Amino acid sequence: MLVRFYRDSDFNSISAVEKKAFREGAYSNYMLKIMLNSPHGFTMVVEDSSSIYGYATMEPLDSNSVDIESIGIIPEQHGKGLGSLLIEAMEAEAARRGYREVFLEVREKNTGAIDFYKKHGYNIFEFLTGYYTLSYEGSTNAYRMKKIIQYC
Repeated sequence: MLVRFYRDSDFNSISAVEKKAFREGAYSNYMLKIMLNSPHGFTMVVEDSSSIYGYATMEPLDSNSVDIESIGIIPEQHGKGLGSLLIEAMEAEAARRGYREVFLEVREKNTGAIDFYKKHGYNIFEFLTGYYTLSYEGSTNAYRMKKIIQYC
């Protein structure tokens, strides 16, 4: 598997990943285009020679901090380490660009994602009531998580 930067030609594959990975609350193609073409953010994909299986995108919050806007892996590839490859590559790139903090928001009932982020050193530091407009398992609440990263 290879992790590399997003190219415009990846858009349709990323759109398909988004719809499979986030059945509830997936980004529209319009919102994806805005995220993926952000002048200050960056996106990476994980692929083999024939398919893209996931992506992650980050957006700066300020000169010290970056936010994971989205990270998605198609469900058939869960548990194979692709999410770990992506998040580690994204953190390394964020550190290379001089960022020291990574933030993210995750649905309070998405225990699989919360466990994944905790495994990668993220800590919950804030509860966000009504953060999402669409309910997931009866909740629109989220946790905000944070990780301090170091330049390697």
